[in-house]
Amino acid sequence: MKKPLYFIIALSFSGVCSAAEDLGPGTYLCDIRITSAHTETQLLPEAAVVEDNGSNYRVIMLGNEVASPELVNVMGGIKQQATVNGITFVRRPNYDDRFIIENAHSGFFYKMRNCKKG
Repeated sequence: MKKPLYFIIALSFSGVCSAAEDLGPGTYLCDIRITSAHTETQLLPEAAVVEDNGSNYRVIMLGNEVASPELVNVMGGIKQQATVNGITFVRRPNYDDRFIIENAHSGFFYKMRNCKKG
């Protein structure tokens, strides 16, 4: 009886349970999680609007607009990504942190999470 319980607990802490449904291209309202090795993590609820085109995306956040280049499938199609001038753009449609922007120059990660399709 204890084995199924341990399995359920382990499963709840794995990436399987944090998966989200791929709602396809469209406009999303997302929370932003900003992380860096040099600062505290900041969570900003409903602070980003993302226009997802399926193969690229555009983010309006914190008074700025950022557009990804054309993304390519990596890791067997689990995610799409592209890097331009030290900035990596990631699209992971089946995960809670659906869109990620990593700036190698500043060390900041911007994760658009809890996205709701509008």
